[in-house]
Amino acid sequence: MEAQEERLKTLQKPGSVISVQKMLLDCQDIENQLAIKSKALDELRQSYLTSESGTMPLLEDTASRIDGLFQKRSSVINQVNELKTSMHSVLQEWKVYDKLYEEVTMMTIRFWYCMEHSKPVVLSLEALRCQVQNLQSLQDEAENSEESWEKLQEVIGKLKDRCPSVAEIIKEKCQETHARWTQVNQDLADQLQKAQSLLQLWKAYNSAHTEAAARLAQQEAKYQQLENINMSGNNLAEILTPALQDVKELQRDVQKTKEDLLQNSTLLDRLPQLPEASAHVPLSKQLHSLQRASYLEKMLLMKANEFEFVLSQFKDFGDQLESLKGLIVHEEENLDKLNHQEKEANPDLFLNHVLAMTAQSPDVEHLNEVSLKLPLSDIAVKTLQNVNRRWIRATATALERCRSEGPIPTIPFQGS
Repeated sequence: MEAQEERLKTLQKPGSVISVQKMLLDCQDIENQLAIKSKALDELRQSYLTSESGTMPLLEDTASRIDGLFQKRSSVINQVNELKTSMHSVLQEWKVYDKLYEEVTMMTIRFWYCMEHSKPVVLSLEALRCQVQNLQSLQDEAENSEESWEKLQEVIGKLKDRCPSVAEIIKEKCQETHARWTQVNQDLADQLQKAQSLLQLWKAYNSAHTEAAARLAQQEAKYQQLENINMSGNNLAEILTPALQDVKELQRDVQKTKEDLLQNSTLLDRLPQLPEASAHVPLSKQLHSLQRASYLEKMLLMKANEFEFVLSQFKDFGDQLESLKGLIVHEEENLDKLNHQEKEANPDLFLNHVLAMTAQSPDVEHLNEVSLKLPLSDIAVKTLQNVNRRWIRATATALERCRSEGPIPTIPFQGS
């Protein structure tokens, strides 16, 4: 019995799960031995009782010694039961510890893996939104997982009291694991912050580019309307004057849009160095929009020059027509004055009028030729026709009076 008690004293502080399991086996072995010893004690007591009732005298302390053995047996049995209960509790705590430790270890590995694989291969607005959402979900899960670490610390505290020989090893092991967990959480927070900043920049660029591209599309549509103006239609001069103003206003708008697109390039420059595949998309969109804006600028300049040239032709035609009309009116007035003078006027005066009218012949022919090329308004056509008639009439009248006053030299005359 004393040997079993000494053996039980060595089994009080297990060092591992294997030690606990071995101690439970030892307890079972002690119980088996106690069962054998209990049978021997029962036989001893029965022998004592038999001897006491016979004629053989017994020593006085025999009974007390037998009672002491039974008490020691009961004490050992109680110690074994207490140790078994304690070891079952320790074993359960070890299982909880192993489960929690494996859980937090796998959780750390999984978080690291998910964090690393959340980085999009090709950056885009949608890919960044998805990355931020995934990282935020991981961060929320990490906050909710702190309870597992608290439970693990609680179990370690219990094992520290019952298994002091391995407490320091367990503590150091968990500290290393928790350090990795802390580092993963820090990396997660840093990566989330970077992804959120990148997302905000990308949103700003995408919003600005989308707005500029929409304005550019509207400006292209306005240019197409100007391009569709019928350059041979009636009243072109009246149409081109406001159209030219529209072109110049559109030129200013396109210039502003181009400046906005160039400003967007500064947002792209603020983005971190992107992989070639990721950088291709925004740079391609940016370059394409700038090319469209530059092409539209070029076409608007050509259109403005075209409108200005045609309008200058209309202006030159109008100025020449008004000048010719004024000269003819002046000659008509002078001729009318001569007609109201005495009947026999100086023939040279009429000859001068004939020469003056004849000198306008090239201008009249030029205006008639230009009128065939320019889409004149009805008013301009009627004015030209009226000038032609008055020129012919005034020339013919001057020539007739000149002839009536006497013979005149041959005058080169070109009619219209």
